[in-house]
Amino acid sequence: MRRGIAAVVAILAGAGLAGCRAEPGVAVYLGDRKVTVDRVDRIVRSAPHSSPGQVVSLFICGDAGGRLAAERKLEVAPPDPAMFAVYFRLPEDSEYVRLWARCFSLVSAATNVEMARPLTDGEAQRLVDALSAANVDVTVADARRHVEIGPLFEAQQHFAEAIRGGDVVVNPRYEPVFPVFVGQGVQINLAFAEEEA
Repeated sequence: MRRGIAAVVAILAGAGLAGCRAEPGVAVYLGDRKVTVDRVDRIVRSAPHSSPGQVVSLFICGDAGGRLAAERKLEVAPPDPAMFAVYFRLPEDSEYVRLWARCFSLVSAATNVEMARPLTDGEAQRLVDALSAANVDVTVADARRHVEIGPLFEAQQHFAEAIRGGDVVVNPRYEPVFPVFVGQGVQINLAFAEEEA
């Protein structure tokens, strides 16, 4: 069945962030902050459809998004957990829901300052590949018609730069971390474009 890809919500994280600074009990370092393995496990137990890598990705998104918003002086709306509480069927005060809501606000702020544009062939193919893996039938031509998704790819690049520019170190057991798009009842993993050598 063909499903539309309009009204897609982007939550972005990064990949390839493992490093030498690692304690077994730490899932991710975000500058001088640590997110423990116990905390990630607790969130995963409370949110049945989550995964450890996704939770770590959400922490990275919040950290990078906060730095990006400060650097670019973005206007960030207060997080609204209600939409994610309904989507995930969890309480609004669930930490998992709050992580999603914060990321959504930050990604929305980064996206709102970008111009609508068609996707490049490479971006459209990345989106089609990710949707195909989620059993959604979309062609490259379909993807390219959605100019409202262009700003999400621009925002993704800014998030990637903020992540690479921050002191983010992921425990290798949580690799790879990934960006997640949610829309119309489907979640997809949309990898960052490969960096040019």
